[in-house]
Amino acid sequence: DGELAMAHQYSGLGDRKLGYTRKVNGSWETRQLDSSSGTGLGSGKYASLTHLEDEPVVFYHTAEDDQFIKTERNNGSWEREVIERNTGQFISWDSCGKEAQVIYRSRENSSLHRGTLSESGWTDQRLDGDTDAATDVEASGCKFRGAFHNTLTGQVTYIENGTEDVAPGKFSRLSLEKSDDMHLSYYRYGEGLFYAS
Repeated sequence: DGELAMAHQYSGLGDRKLGYTRKVNGSWETRQLDSSSGTGLGSGKYASLTHLEDEPVVFYHTAEDDQFIKTERNNGSWEREVIERNTGQFISWDSCGKEAQVIYRSRENSSLHRGTLSESGWTDQRLDGDTDAATDVEASGCKFRGAFHNTLTGQVTYIENGTEDVAPGKFSRLSLEKSDDMHLSYYRYGEGLFYAS
């Protein structure tokens, strides 16, 4: 509907909450979607927001029981669903129509996963690579692509049908143009920022 919105974690250590904040008539309004108490990272870590059929959907991690959670607004009400446990770090995703593609990392180890949310439900695929750094995913023309820093090979790795190592370095950001060209920027320790296409 054209609204400006964000999903984020807020409050202090041991009392962190997941918020959905949007701008309404020039003012910012925040709605609490989840919370947890006690020590640790709490709710809302790695929050990632997009829209499916004009409704906001948020994927995030909560330290309580190490849960990877999806919360989605349907007809004005928010519905929360635990997708998996011991996963949900470094979440990146994009959507196209009625489908969302998600890249995320396990909490127990650095294994990388690709998830798909569609009308038929949630599916998960273990990717060929591990990461301890950020990931990114884009859907250009409804074609899923992604990138991550592969700690097994020390390479920036590109994902399309399979995985392909691009160059040594730390992963920074993947950006795809609507023309379907791939543009990737990444950081190489001690050498600076690089660009590949």
